[in-house]
Amino acid sequence: MSYCINFITNKLFSPEDIFKKLADYGLRIMVTSDEFPSVKLGILEESLRGIEINKDDKGYKVRICSCSSHADYYLFAKTIIAMQEITGETGFSDDGEQISTPHTTLNEEWIERENKSSWDVVRAFIKQYRTIVVLKGMFEDICIGPKMLANYKISLFPPYHDETEKWVKLTQYLTIIQWRLADLKSTKSNLVVRDNNNQLEVSLISIKDNKVQYFDYVSHAPLLGIVNLDTEESLIIPFKDFRKTTHIAEFETSFSAFDECQLIICPKVNSNGEISIKEITDIIKIAERYEYEDYVTKPTIPGSGFNEKQNTFIFIWNTETSNITIEEYIDSIKYFYIGHYERKIHDWKEAKIGDRFYVIKVGEDNVGIVMAGKFSSHPFIASNWSGKGKKPYMIELEPSFMINPETMPLLTIEELSTAIPNFMWRGGYSGRKLEIDQAKTLENVFSNYLKTIKGKDDGINMCMIEVL
Repeated sequence: MSYCINFITNKLFSPEDIFKKLADYGLRIMVTSDEFPSVKLGILEESLRGIEINKDDKGYKVRICSCSSHADYYLFAKTIIAMQEITGETGFSDDGEQISTPHTTLNEEWIERENKSSWDVVRAFIKQYRTIVVLKGMFEDICIGPKMLANYKISLFPPYHDETEKWVKLTQYLTIIQWRLADLKSTKSNLVVRDNNNQLEVSLISIKDNKVQYFDYVSHAPLLGIVNLDTEESLIIPFKDFRKTTHIAEFETSFSAFDECQLIICPKVNSNGEISIKEITDIIKIAERYEYEDYVTKPTIPGSGFNEKQNTFIFIWNTETSNITIEEYIDSIKYFYIGHYERKIHDWKEAKIGDRFYVIKVGEDNVGIVMAGKFSSHPFIASNWSGKGKKPYMIELEPSFMINPETMPLLTIEELSTAIPNFMWRGGYSGRKLEIDQAKTLENVFSNYLKTIKGKDDGINMCMIEVL
């Protein structure tokens, strides 16, 4: 999303003419691109995303992106005034509105309205797709997701109260981070991976001459690569999973999150501010559970249509014998977007990251599907295994559906047994793989069930990613 004002003119002028005008208005500007066809600038230490002035054969377009800081909007209004003075023309918005008096049209009320609508779109997108929204900042990407909103107590579910102050605080924090990163060294690279005729950028951490090459922060990209140039070993995983590896490896003393994805080295781990090879190699050992071949095709969630590349697994949850109580499960629903879920899996040899799962509650009352989603890791040995007896394998779950069995209608075991009679729904090992015909049938049954409860998610009794 962005807001643009167009100036249709044949008059030629230099970017320096605009910079001088803005300086005459008393603005301290930072220019990150000083030549047409695209000039980019912001207010020193106050801009979050900055503004653009783009030139084409019809004239000039001044653009501000959504979710900008108050300083960006102020700079945008002042730039429109400068453009009118330089060109002698009146600007028009993309929908044809004439902006003849920008100092009154682009006022505080307009800024507040634009900011609210743009943040509401971000909130809706995060809730709808359970994903990260990536915005371009003055110097670095801005990654916003459910955890960051939760940190600022911004709700994904209505009713919404007046949250203006919360959004302002979030914007202020993101702005401070942008300027902190301005002079730091990141893991950005020119490396790209081709997959299914697409190219994806890689944020790269490399080891050379028996040391980790220096960087201040891990910058966002679709993929994260770790390359040991001494041994020619390499690992590439989806970037969203790299944050998990640092958390599981418990290197919070070296890596600290500054937004939903990206990590900064804080505090410095030694006098040179370097990360040890041991930390990186330990992270690699954990990260291997997230590695998969197809980085472009995204695994689908239950209810969104059958995908033969994804296996389907059934987890049995008996509340009478499990160490997870019904009360604990119900309380965990509110952490749907930010929680960490994992289960012991029986058929671990056939499971992989991206496969689908369903959790079936069994026992006396309210029995049926209470959770569904996809795996966010490959199987791994439980951390509390003592080395005795059979190895217990675990797998991480990323739910797309959770429901309170005591207050909401379930897709019951009776219905499941009718649709798929040749499967043991009330017992047996937890984490069993369905045959492909069984999985297809379950997908159809579950898809029809979701239609009956669509729009009833409230963040307390039910959470779900709506299937489009």
